[in-house]
Amino acid sequence: MTNRLDREQLRQDVRDANYAGRRTAPSAIAWIAALVGVVAVIALVAYGVKVAFAPAKGAGDTVRQNEDVNNRVAQQRAFVNLHEGVQADDLKIQVLADAAAANPADPKAKTDLQGTQLICLGRVADYNAKVQETLAAKWLPADLPARLGADPSTDCKPNTVPSPAAS
Repeated sequence: MTNRLDREQLRQDVRDANYAGRRTAPSAIAWIAALVGVVAVIALVAYGVKVAFAPAKGAGDTVRQNEDVNNRVAQQRAFVNLHEGVQADDLKIQVLADAAAANPADPKAKTDLQGTQLICLGRVADYNAKVQETLAAKWLPADLPARLGADPSTDCKPNTVPSPAAS
């Protein structure tokens, strides 16, 4: 009889172990699914917070980049280089206009004049656009104009009075 009881007990123990095993597997899967769900919710919340604060972060990054000393030096250098380039081109335009007026039959003189005027106009446009840039506008040197093209020294047109070099 003990043998039979032991057998019955063994069978019952096996049944219990099988039952526990069947209950543990879904339980482990449920825990894993819950963990994945919690991680997904945390990721979505983190993404939402990042998106919500993106405008403020962008504005702060812009201020930090704008106030950077390297930006200041680079922007001032760019303004000065563009302004000096336009003034130099304007002087070249006068010389080329005088040469074209002296030799009206020379197509090269007219072409050189037109090419230099186009280069000058491009620089004026670059300068005027740079004045509008977020990272550049604040660093326009005080001695430079806020806009080029109105002053005869930066209008990319020959002066109406011939230069003394032409006479």
